[in-house]
Amino acid sequence: MKRQLIPTLLTLMVSHANAQIVVGATYPVIERDPTIVIRESLSKLDLPKLLANRKESFRHQYQQIVLPRASEPVKRSHIPFYTVEHDVTDKDGKVIYPTGYVYNPLLYFKLPHAIYAIDQGDTTWLKPLLKQADMVLLNSGDLAEVSNELQHAVYLLDDNTRTRLDLLRVPSKVTQIQSALMIEESVNAF
Repeated sequence: MKRQLIPTLLTLMVSHANAQIVVGATYPVIERDPTIVIRESLSKLDLPKLLANRKESFRHQYQQIVLPRASEPVKRSHIPFYTVEHDVTDKDGKVIYPTGYVYNPLLYFKLPHAIYAIDQGDTTWLKPLLKQADMVLLNSGDLAEVSNELQHAVYLLDDNTRTRLDLLRVPSKVTQIQSALMIEESVNAF
């Protein structure tokens, strides 16, 4: 009996699976296709105006530090001492470096690239000198335009970076010589 019941139930289940069973009331979908709604919304946007507003908002949010132009070529060195702001502990809680400890980070690692601080007008002479690992800091100008022109990542020069690197004028090139930074200020190019 069991042997006959199982195949019969399976046959019934398969035959009913093909038939659509509707439980309750159904209604046609009256909502519009979401992709069409999105396309229509995008077509109504004034994209250039939106981008201009975003650009202006970015400029106000990140005020650039504007350094003066170099009037004569200058080479100088700088040791970027760092003061520990809070106790540095090991995994057991033992203090390795206490608050106020002063050290030179260049004793522990080598700066693998040059750092250039420039204005927007300096891109022409910088482009042939620029290596892939180099860092570019923008003193004044349009970040997106300079980045596109150089085909390289460009960062805004902020006050913290200016202070740590002891940048006084642009254009400047910063490299590491042993345990110090060598800062070269140039009138035209390096």
